[in-house]
Amino acid sequence: MGTIRKILAKIKELEDEKLEKYLITLEENYQIEFKKSKNSFPEEALKTYSAFANTDGGLLILGVEEVKDGLNISGVNNPEKVKNNMFNLLNNSQKVSKNILTDESIVEKVISEKTVIIIDIPRAHYKDKPIYLKDNPKNAYKRNYEGDYRCTEQEMRIMINDSSTEALDFVLLENFTINDLDPLTINDYFQRFKNLNPEHPFIKLKKEELLKKLGVLRMNRKTSKLELTLGGLLLFGKSEIIRERLNHYHIEYIDRSNPDAERWSDRLIYDGTWEDNLYNFFYLAINKIYTSIPKSFKMMDDNITREQLNEVQIALREVLVNSMIHANFEISKPIKIIKYPNYYQFENPGTLRISQEDFFAGEHSDPRNNIVQQAFRLLNLCERAGSGVPKILKAAKDNKYKYPDIEEKDGKFIFKFWISDRAITNNKTIIESKNLSEIEKRILLDLTKNKYITSKMIQEEYQLSKTTGYRILKKLIDLNFLQKEGNGKNTKYKLF
Repeated sequence: MGTIRKILAKIKELEDEKLEKYLITLEENYQIEFKKSKNSFPEEALKTYSAFANTDGGLLILGVEEVKDGLNISGVNNPEKVKNNMFNLLNNSQKVSKNILTDESIVEKVISEKTVIIIDIPRAHYKDKPIYLKDNPKNAYKRNYEGDYRCTEQEMRIMINDSSTEALDFVLLENFTINDLDPLTINDYFQRFKNLNPEHPFIKLKKEELLKKLGVLRMNRKTSKLELTLGGLLLFGKSEIIRERLNHYHIEYIDRSNPDAERWSDRLIYDGTWEDNLYNFFYLAINKIYTSIPKSFKMMDDNITREQLNEVQIALREVLVNSMIHANFEISKPIKIIKYPNYYQFENPGTLRISQEDFFAGEHSDPRNNIVQQAFRLLNLCERAGSGVPKILKAAKDNKYKYPDIEEKDGKFIFKFWISDRAITNNKTIIESKNLSEIEKRILLDLTKNKYITSKMIQEEYQLSKTTGYRILKKLIDLNFLQKEGNGKNTKYKLF
């Protein structure tokens, strides 16, 4: 979304010929859509409005049309009429579920006496989603690359569930009791809590009372029974009981940092020897992450005490905690951590509730799992809302790492924390990899000097057939050397 803000700022700044030259260099993509709109607001553009609002926002530009040779400034004949027409549609509940635009969302520019209207459509607040059309929630759209597509039934359910004011993990599980929790996990949690907070009034409470304070147990007002919340089950539950409630539940850590290993060099997954609730998984996974990062010997302010964790370790801890407290466990996607040679990838079910721009700015987003957050906060594993992301970005900046990447895809959120300044830090990584042929190494080495490559470029430059070129590209993507951007003729391949 930061790119869109820059594009909008540029559009506002430029005038006439310079603006025309700039506009026709733009292309329709994930967050830009052009519509002809000569005499009225095109009603089919409401699909784009819904898609941008349900995804990550974007710019709808009226008065510009795609022609054979590129873009043409066709202009809007009566801007006031078109704007009134648009707002009448957006404020008609039979046409659109909610209007999230204001007068400030509209920018008008004149190019050679032709008016262009730029509509800045924000990502809708999660409590307003889904934004749908024709008084039918099934007419909700999402944005994929440069197209608007109807949301699936599962995507609709996710948005509707997210719009609830109640945290997802606050749900009471009827007939699930304290007996469904793992005693060893609870004991370990309470011992850690006691060690960290020896004077806290909670340590005087009996365990059942403390579990009530944490929100793990709650009284069912209909039956007067003390039952588990979903958050409590996720935090401290026995493995088989968690899967009784969530049969798709899956958490995993994989180390793929050795490029010569066929699959992985280390893996943490449920194998029956431990209860894979969130609490146990957190400590097992974070210890693997900590040991993979060079230790810090920085002294604290007293010049006596050595700092236990460096800022990179703390940043990775923040990402892991965030992946748990923001996960939507009702979705059949795993929480997964993958360690690659030069970055860590964290995946969790559920997309962002705020825009990507607000996410990087550290804006507060209500976590889906307040009970999980509270339990971790009492162990000093997460702090106040909004403080985690700035801390993560600072660690990347201070260590001159590549800026973290985020992606929302197929109902999951992906966060990449780089531990290098680029995907391939030097030629040695490529040259020594036994998984690459000589031609594949040449392609990657050439890409360290160029921004991108296309399938056609590979065929011409290295004299390969179309089939061989595609096979090589697929292999390099699978090995996480390359990433694919765009579709069809606009497809480009860049270094990770």
